[in-house]
Amino acid sequence: MGSLSVPRYRIALLGADTTTLAIARAILTSDHFGLFGACELENNSNAPDSASIRALLGHGRRVDAWETLLDQESVDAVVVARDDDQDRRAEQLRKLIQAGVPLLVSHPVVDSMLVYYELDMIRRETGCVVVPYLSERHHPALRELADTVRRGTDSPIGKVEQVTIERCIAQPTRTNVVPQFARDVDLIRGLAGDMTRLGAMAGKSGDSAFGSLGVQMSGPEGTVARWSVVPVQAAQGARITLVGSSGKALLDIRPEHEPWSMELTSQGQTQTRRYDEWDAAAAALDALAAAIRGEPSAPDWIDAARSVELAETIERSLQKSRTIDLYYEDHTEEGTFKGTMTSVGCGLLLLGMFLLGVVAIADQLGLPYVRSWPYVLLGVFGLFLVLQLLKLTARQHEPEPHDRILSESPPRSRS
Repeated sequence: MGSLSVPRYRIALLGADTTTLAIARAILTSDHFGLFGACELENNSNAPDSASIRALLGHGRRVDAWETLLDQESVDAVVVARDDDQDRRAEQLRKLIQAGVPLLVSHPVVDSMLVYYELDMIRRETGCVVVPYLSERHHPALRELADTVRRGTDSPIGKVEQVTIERCIAQPTRTNVVPQFARDVDLIRGLAGDMTRLGAMAGKSGDSAFGSLGVQMSGPEGTVARWSVVPVQAAQGARITLVGSSGKALLDIRPEHEPWSMELTSQGQTQTRRYDEWDAAAAALDALAAAIRGEPSAPDWIDAARSVELAETIERSLQKSRTIDLYYEDHTEEGTFKGTMTSVGCGLLLLGMFLLGVVAIADQLGLPYVRSWPYVLLGVFGLFLVLQLLKLTARQHEPEPHDRILSESPPRSRS
């Protein structure tokens, strides 16, 4: 792992999955991070990972109650695993972010984009550091591919027109395919920009459809992206292909701690390059430490939310048998408030029109207190306007979330 001029961080694990297992191993080989302990290792059906993490706990301690992790006097950051009970995990994330505990989160930690955007609103409000585990985008090979795309016609393969990922998955069920797509589509977004149109195709129906799943996407950058599940040949992994106007690049992504390789074909000549072994977990810890120091992280939580939104769109596209357009908005507390107030305002107008008819009938029947309805309606509209005025006043005195992040004091050192 690269050297960091930072104090030793005490890291706790919440839950167990493949991601947290890799991070636990990286912590134990690091001079800058210490394993404080772990809790809720039994709450996940991924038993091998839980057993492996328990075997590592000779270097840390078991934490009986996860609420202990809310105390930043004991823990500098928490690594959060995916859990079988997604509602419980989402509630834990809400409380951790509200408490301002820095987090490194397995991705996708839940399958709901609404939860991701809700957590983002809380994150902006508290200024909490939340880093998704999407470190593959920082692999040297991916950085080279991204640079190739940015160079346009000046790159060795010319302007990139198409990006393809073929992913080998041993058991291509929905449970395995959709989370993998959520991770891979972040690589696509890192190369080709945001994807705003998605069409999914499969030769079968039900859970078996994901074994032949193919997804085609496009975005404002004009690059077409394709993602598909292919049968496992020798080992699990993936191949990324960039097709340019004058050549192509093929990158073989290998499993953890195996070297990657790239073939670059241009003007009839092919060059092959192999990359050294690369530790994704160590890179994720580096990103967490940098974010705690106040440096911007990429990919960030919004990138993670976008990828989950695209993953959710797959089933909608399969059900409707058509391409789905996505319209991204900045999901903030203010935007949610405005949307709610707009809906309430429309509701009040419709209620007023309905009351006119009801009052006319009630007046003919001679019911008491009917003539007081204008005052009641006026009071309701007045309360509606006061709520909007209070929100506007509060926003004028509220510092921006970015300002709060920069004003955070650095983490307390541990000797």
